[in-house]
Amino acid sequence: MTKNRSSKNDPSHPLLTEELLLRIAKLTHFHYLAKSAGERIEWDDPVAADTAWENLREEDRQQNLSQARSIPKKLELVGLEVADKSYDQRIRLTQAEIEILAADEHQRWMAVKANQGYRYGKTRSDIPPRRHPDLRSYESLEDKTKEFDRRIARMLPTWLQRVGLGVRRRHP
Repeated sequence: MTKNRSSKNDPSHPLLTEELLLRIAKLTHFHYLAKSAGERIEWDDPVAADTAWENLREEDRQQNLSQARSIPKKLELVGLEVADKSYDQRIRLTQAEIEILAADEHQRWMAVKANQGYRYGKTRSDIPPRRHPDLRSYESLEDKTKEFDRRIARMLPTWLQRVGLGVRRRHP
């Protein structure tokens, strides 16, 4: 893959240009919209759940970009890596890999929320003082809440494929 001079590469991974990261961030939001439309689940963000990318709050866009930027490090946790599209291997994640990726995604999400001023609270509040009931360890979450992070983990290879990249198992 040749470097596109107009698209700066993410220093954490040579194949991920800012343009590709933005496309992945938009895909993650589209996935969120599709899931929330199909299943009005109580932990959906009431603003982002019905908002097109172009109309998202800046903090929500940054949340999606953070998720996209975390993909290479997340994949490393389970012995995978982002690959050029020429490497065409369908990766099937094991349940154990999905759990590791989901727990890491939850940690990433909690860090972003904490930076946005959120703290743990039994009920959600998006106005100061910002509170969220899921700002606790992944292990202590209810299974239906964990499933949100598992869905994200399962989608990682698909999102990379949709922007012209792949995923491969690293060699020991």
